[in-house]
Amino acid sequence: TARAVQQALCALAKQLAEKLDSLRQAAGRGLLRLLGCPGLLDLLPPPQTAFLLAALAQAAGTEPGGPQEELWRQAGLLNWAQPDCVFPFVARLLRCPSAGPGGDESTDLFRAVLAGLVVSVGGLTETTARQALEALLAEVGSWGQQEEDSGLSARRLLTELVALLRASARNDRVVVPLLKTLELLLRHGTWDALRRDEVGGELLAALQSEVRGCRAVPKLLLLADLQALLLGFHCRPAAFVGLLRLLAHKYPRVRKYTAEVLYVQLLADPHAVSSSSSSEMPLLPRAENPDEALQLLSETSWDDTDPASGLQRTEAYRTLCSLAGEEAMTDTADLSQGPNARTERDKWDSYGSLVRDAGY
Repeated sequence: TARAVQQALCALAKQLAEKLDSLRQAAGRGLLRLLGCPGLLDLLPPPQTAFLLAALAQAAGTEPGGPQEELWRQAGLLNWAQPDCVFPFVARLLRCPSAGPGGDESTDLFRAVLAGLVVSVGGLTETTARQALEALLAEVGSWGQQEEDSGLSARRLLTELVALLRASARNDRVVVPLLKTLELLLRHGTWDALRRDEVGGELLAALQSEVRGCRAVPKLLLLADLQALLLGFHCRPAAFVGLLRLLAHKYPRVRKYTAEVLYVQLLADPHAVSSSSSSEMPLLPRAENPDEALQLLSETSWDDTDPASGLQRTEAYRTLCSLAGEEAMTDTADLSQGPNARTERDKWDSYGSLVRDAGY
């Protein structure tokens, strides 16, 4: 049926975008068999068929609309395991016409490709991650008004990534690479035009949901970085509150890292305090200047084992909350703990955690 062919196409496209070379090679061969079967190809919408064949011709280096024999001969020589060969083709599939009304998640090619790409972009293999990111950035950067009119935009990209984050909640095999992908795209300015858009708040809500109950330190550090990057969006007050909560986290390494992130952000933010000439929401509405906050962040021992440092941390945290106009958490017992205060070993400090983070 047409739906079965769409599902097969989406599954192959997702596997073609993932990080394992052997998986991409097998998926590439499967895609060629699918596109080379006239009986199956006829079940796809004509615009989608035309786009897929044109994209394949571009990847194979042949003229779109040229002789089919030459297309299939050259396509058969493609090395789908090679990142610089496969990822430009895969990223281009993001603009492939949809199957039309009545489709579901299993037949949404955009979502399938995106789900595969984030695993590669946020993966541990440097070459694969770099090539996947470059292809994704090049594709998104090429979207113009024509793509906007057809529903393809940076906003849709972010909306779909937020939906994927929510759907994969607590599944670190997907969430950790996804967080890395979000961080890289934010740092490259992919969503700078959406700083006033409500979708930034939706992303922040999904991130803060991941923070709750999380015990994986590398993941928490990623979440701190992402919330810091969202300080440039309209949801900046809520992002700042999220960082203050991490500043009171039970893990010393998380506290120290968050303090460093906050220090850099406050130092660089021209709208950190209230100003009559600025329309931005201030991060420290009760402060005349950021100096006191910067001093607290830099001089407080956020990970020290000394019991006296615990009292200092608690006082610093409460002062920062006061400057931000926020109520401090009533339970700040975790602030008095140093790195050796826990008897249970952190899950991040183990070989098993490394294997899980790698996705094997």
